[in-house]
Amino acid sequence: MTVQEYKDMISNRSEVRSAEKIFCDNCFERLIFHMQDNSREFAVGLYNIIECIICAVENGYLPKLPSSWLDAVDDIYRTKFVFDENLCYNDYDIIKT
Repeated sequence: MTVQEYKDMISNRSEVRSAEKIFCDNCFERLIFHMQDNSREFAVGLYNIIECIICAVENGYLPKLPSSWLDAVDDIYRTKFVFDENLCYNDYDIIKT
């Protein structure tokens, strides 16, 4: 990618126009965001947003996430993020017996 192509890409930021709750048997998305940049409209699924957050955590741009939150994401999307100690910290209360 050339420097100019990179600058063009960065300057073409997108905005969320709306969000629509769906259930798709083919893609397993629960929420689709309607986005628009300088030249087009497009859709981004919630799972893609979660992947972006995970990437930011892995690269140190966001702090680790609570394991209870990642466990809930794992239940919805059948991922295994909660098992990655680089992504989460344990926030579960100690079970009192």
